[in-house]
This record gives sequence, C-alpha cells and structure tokens, in this order.
Amino acid sequence: MKNFKIILVICILVIIQSCKSDDASSDSLLIGTWNLVSLHHTSTITGIEINSSTVGVGRDINYTYTFQKNPNEVISEGSFALDLTTTSNGETTKHSIGTAGSSTSNWTLEGNQLTYTWETGNQVNTITKLEENALIYTLNRTEENNQNGTIEITVIEETYTFSR
Repeated sequence: MKNFKIILVICILVIIQSCKSDDASSDSLLIGTWNLVSLHHTSTITGIEINSSTVGVGRDINYTYTFQKNPNEVISEGSFALDLTTTSNGETTKHSIGTAGSSTSNWTLEGNQLTYTWETGNQVNTITKLEENALIYTLNRTEENNQNGTIEITVIEETYTFSR
C-alpha cells in the first residue's frame, strides 16, 4: 500500500509538470509575427421586429499580429476589407467595410483561451489550432442593446486564420 501511494504521488507530479510545459510551449509557439490570411464573420440579431443575420468574408488582407513576451504585448497593424451579406426578413443586401491602422494590447494565454486586454475591456478568443506555422482562433460574443424599450440581442462569431 505504501508503494502504491508513492507511485500515485509520482504520477500526479508528472501530470502537473506535463501541463506546465504544455502551457510554456504554447506561449513559445505564439511569440512572433503572424499574417492574417482569412477572417469569417457571422452575426444574428434577434429581439426586435426584424430578425437579421450577416455573413462576412475578409478580402485584400494585409494585416499582421506580432506577439511579444515580457511584457506580453500584441501589436496588430495593417488593413483589410470585410464583405458583408445581410439577410433581414427575406431580403438580402451586400456592403463592404474597410479597416486600417494599428493597435497594441496586452495578452494572456491560459489553456486554449487567448485574451487581449484593451483599455475598453477584454476580448477572449478560443484557439482551435496553434502550430509552428498555423494559428486559428474564434471570438464569440453576445451584445444586448435597448432599442426604445425592446432588448435587441446580437450574437457574433468571428474566426481568424493566421500563418507565418
């Protein structure tokens, strides 16, 4: 029985150490410059008389994210366009929006949760793939707005795909 307890303690220590080294290696994989290669956006608005859904696809992407360690900062800069197709009550409209510029935020990585900390709040992204030359994460968020006494709920999902 005494040997069993010793073996159990050793196994637990090995598992804990393995988890720590995985987190460190994930941090290491993240450090450096990543090129945004695709962006997909979906959103749905409910709670008002008109239900609406939007699908967006990025184009003309020239955008990078550079992750630094000590301090943990990420610098995003460049430009891209997002082509949006919106369907409201059976009618479809299309439009494009562009973005350009740069920003810096702090970042943390816990498990598969990559969090950016901005002056306006946190953005939590779920990493679905992190390899030496590939990074994919998804941002899911829900926003509630009061429109003249009616609660409008917007559910947004964005998937970002990067390569080196």
